[in-house]
Amino acid sequence: MKKVEMKSFFKKVSEGQVKSFPILADRLGKKREDISWHFEGFASAEDIGSVSSEHVCFFLNKALETFGRDLIADNGTDWDFVPSADKLTLSAAFDYYNEETKRERILTKVSTANFAIVYAKHAATALGITPAAANAAAGVISDWLKYGKDEKVSAAMLARLSSFAEVLTEAAEDSELATDTMPHVEVLMALIKFFEPKESTPAISADAL
Repeated sequence: MKKVEMKSFFKKVSEGQVKSFPILADRLGKKREDISWHFEGFASAEDIGSVSSEHVCFFLNKALETFGRDLIADNGTDWDFVPSADKLTLSAAFDYYNEETKRERILTKVSTANFAIVYAKHAATALGITPAAANAAAGVISDWLKYGKDEKVSAAMLARLSSFAEVLTEAAEDSELATDTMPHVEVLMALIKFFEPKESTPAISADAL
């Protein structure tokens, strides 16, 4: 067995959440502190040998289900996409979740929403743009899949995020910008990759956003 380290990030409680869960009323605008946690993961076939076959089958089937759902999410703009059974294999799932060039499942609704909060907080000061422009870009970050095929928005976001990354590399390690952003740096890099032009497109300024 091996110790697997994890970290969870939280957003501030919104008015919408309070409406749905009144018990959160006294926490409106507040955020739970980020937490680190771990579990004892499997490191070899010997570890799996101690688990009942029923449990192994249950979680392998759950893994394939998750793989299928993630493929559907990745192809959210293609309403004709249906994952085929012959593609939903453990081998394909393994390659999918371990392929370095495939955003490594870094970009999720939760991870991009968390980074969007950080971006909106620092972009105006870091990039010298208006708060409105920072918030507009943060909105795109939160709903990145929607804009992936929009060349104008993608080019503008590529310029914004690349500039943000450049400023981050020059920031002091103990600065608020670095402290807030470093937990999300993989999301930032994955978004830059995502918004890179898929083919030759005319240069578009970040001011287009």
